[in-house]
Amino acid sequence: MFGWGLMRVDGCMDKEERSELLISKWFPIIEVSVESVRERSASSALPPLYFLHVWFARRPLATSRAAILGSLLPAGVKREDFLGWLGIPADVDLQRAQEKLIQAKASGVRLKENPFFWSRAFTHVPSDRELSRFHVLLKEFWGVERPLVVDPMAGGGSIPFEAMRLGLPVVAGDLNPIAFVCLKGTLEYPAMFGKKLLPAVESFCKEVHEAAKAELDEFFPKQLGEKVYAYLWARTIRCSSCGLIIPLSPNWWIVKAMSDERGVAVRLIPPKEGDKCSLEIVKSPLSHGLDPDRGTVKGGRAECPRCHTVINGDEMKREAQNGRMGHQLYCVCIKNKGLGKKRAVWDFRAPTKEEYEAVKKANKRLKEKLPNWGALGFVPNEIVPEGLKTREPLNFGMYRWCDLFNPRQLLTHLTYLEKFLEAKERLFADKERGSKEWDLVAAIATYGAIIFDTCINYNCMESIWHNRRSLIVSAMVLQAFPFRWSYAEWDHSQMLWPWALSKVLDALKEIVELLPEKSPKSTVYCRTATKIHLKDKSVPCVVVDPPYAANVMYAEVSDFFYVWLKRLLGDIFPEAFKTTLTEKEEEAVANPARFKAMGRSAKKLAQEDYKTKMEACFREMHRILQDNSVMTVMFTHRTAEAWSSLATALMNADFTFISSWPVHTEPLGKYGKHGKGVLKITVLLSCRKRKANHPGIWEHIVEELRDVAKQKIEEFSKLGIEEPDLKVS
Repeated sequence: MFGWGLMRVDGCMDKEERSELLISKWFPIIEVSVESVRERSASSALPPLYFLHVWFARRPLATSRAAILGSLLPAGVKREDFLGWLGIPADVDLQRAQEKLIQAKASGVRLKENPFFWSRAFTHVPSDRELSRFHVLLKEFWGVERPLVVDPMAGGGSIPFEAMRLGLPVVAGDLNPIAFVCLKGTLEYPAMFGKKLLPAVESFCKEVHEAAKAELDEFFPKQLGEKVYAYLWARTIRCSSCGLIIPLSPNWWIVKAMSDERGVAVRLIPPKEGDKCSLEIVKSPLSHGLDPDRGTVKGGRAECPRCHTVINGDEMKREAQNGRMGHQLYCVCIKNKGLGKKRAVWDFRAPTKEEYEAVKKANKRLKEKLPNWGALGFVPNEIVPEGLKTREPLNFGMYRWCDLFNPRQLLTHLTYLEKFLEAKERLFADKERGSKEWDLVAAIATYGAIIFDTCINYNCMESIWHNRRSLIVSAMVLQAFPFRWSYAEWDHSQMLWPWALSKVLDALKEIVELLPEKSPKSTVYCRTATKIHLKDKSVPCVVVDPPYAANVMYAEVSDFFYVWLKRLLGDIFPEAFKTTLTEKEEEAVANPARFKAMGRSAKKLAQEDYKTKMEACFREMHRILQDNSVMTVMFTHRTAEAWSSLATALMNADFTFISSWPVHTEPLGKYGKHGKGVLKITVLLSCRKRKANHPGIWEHIVEELRDVAKQKIEEFSKLGIEEPDLKVS
C-alpha cells in the first residue's frame, strides 16, 4: 500500500532510489495520521507553540516533520528509520490502537492499559545518534549534512520549528506581522538564547505587573478571603416602550451541569417602577422554577422582560451605532484552591455596591487619563475596516479597535501599556542595536508583548464565559468578531497578567526543551512570499502550508493584535509595523470584501485574485528551488474552486505534481460537527519543476485517470477516509 517494496533488504539503494525522494514514492499515511490526530485531541496537551501566541489553522507538528523528512530523504530509506525520526514505534499497529481507544470511549469502558503506551510523537526529541544517521543520509543524497529548509508562508511556525528539531537551518517568512512575532518567539530567540530567557522575561514582566497593579487595585475591590476569577457582563439596551434597561443575554446559565444540583443560573428581576433590573444568583435553578435557557435575546431580537415588547435586530443595531448600548455587571465568579486533591472550589455571587462603585471610578479615571494617553499615541483608536470578518463590530457601533473593550478593560490595558513602555525604556538603556545585548533585550520585550497580547485576547468584549467548563474563552476562538450579547472580564489587577506570564513562560520553556542543544541557524523575515531574498536554485527543500483561499482572513483578524503590538514593538521591528493596519492588498486570500464595490461577482473576483497571488508566490518558490528538489504543499479545502485555484497556480508556475498523500489532522469530534461535511484531512502535495510542456489529448489519458481514481478510492477507503475527505483525497 505504501510502496515499501522499493527498499532493499541490505539497506543499500539502487540508482532509482538514489534519484527519487521518499515523498514521491511512499508515505506512512496511517502512522502520521494517527499521531497527528492524537497530537490535537487533548487541548491541555497540545504542543507549546499553541500556548505561546494565538495563530490560525496551525498544522500538527507530526505532519510537518513527516513532510520535511519525506521531502529530503531518498525513497529507499527504511520504514523503521523514518518512523523512528518521527517518534513513532515501528512494531505497533497504530490504526488498531486508535480504533481500540475510540471503541472504549464510545462504550464507556475503561481500559486497563492504554494502547498508546508511548509519548506523543511531537514530544520525541531525536537523539544525537538518530540525527547523525539522518545527516549522513542527507550528505549522501544532497552533498551537505544540513540542507536548508524554506517556508515562505510560515504562519505560526510548525514547519520551520520541526526542521530545526531535525538539526536543519531554516528560512521562515510571513507577510503578517503577528506571524512574524510568533516566528521570532518560536524559532529565533529560543535558539539564540535558550533557557536564559526564562528568568529575564519573568523579571521584566513582574516589574511591569507590580507597577500597573499598584494603580489598578482600587478598581477591583474584594471581600475578605476572596480570589475573583471573572466578572460577567451583559450588554444593555433601553426598551422603546416602557424605558426599562434590558440586560441582553441568550441564556442565563452560569454553570450548566449534568445535574440540576450542580447548576447555577441568574434570575432576572425587572422592577415594577424604575429602569434597572436586579439579578439574583440561583443554585439548582430548575428546582426553583427557573428556566435559564430563556434569555432576553433570541434570533437577533430582544424581548423586554417587563412589558414583553420585541425589539428587532435593526433597531438594536441603530441604538448601538448611536452609542446607546450599555453594559451591566451581573455576576462575580470566585475561584479558590481546593484542599488536598480537591479541584478548585467555585462560588458565584451578585456584585456588591463597592464593585458597582469601582466600575464607576474606573470609568472616571479612564476619562481623566485618555487625553494624555491619546496625545502620547497609546490609545488604539485606528478605524475598524469594513472587511469580511470586521463588518460585525461596525454593525454594533464599535468603530475603533479600542471600542472592543469596556471602560475598565481599556483602563487596565492602557495602564499596562504605559508601564510596559516605561520598563522597556529602562531595559534598552545603553544597548546598541545589532549587539548581542540588544538582541537579548529585544527578545525579552517581544515575549512581554506576547504576554500583553494574551491579556487582550482573554479580556475584551469578545471573550466569553463558558458555562459548561467554568472558564473564560478567548476572543480568537472563532477567528472572527461575532457580536457578544454577554461577555467576561478578568480580575486584571490580580489574576490575568500573572496567569498570562505563567502560560507564556511554560510554553517557552517547553519550546527550548524540544529544540536540540546546538540549535541550527534560523532566519525570520516579514515580507510577501513573492519576494524571497535567496539566490536562484539555491534551496533544496521548500515545505509550505499556504492560506486556504477564504478559510481565514488573517490580516483582518490579526488587526486586533496589530494595533497594540505596533505600540509595544514598533520601534524594535519598524519594517514589520510601518503601516496603520496589517497589509491586506498583498495578502493571498480569497476575500470578497475587497471587491464588493466592483460591480461583478465579488466572490469570483476574490477567487481570481487569490489564484493570481498564489501563482506569483509559487513562481518565486520555483525560482529558488533546486532543479532536483521537490516542493511539498500542505492544503485542505472543501470546495472544488479552491483546489482548482491551487492546481492552476502551481501549473502556471511551472510545477508538475508527483504525488499526493491524505493525512488525518483533525480529531473526529472537532467543532462538534462530526458527519456535517467538515474536513479532517490535510493533503500533502509534492511537486517538481516541470522540465518540458508536452501537449496531449484528453481521450488518451481519461481511462488511465479513471483507473487511478478507482484504485485510490479503494486504497484510501481502507484507511478510514470517508466523504467529503475521500473526494478531496
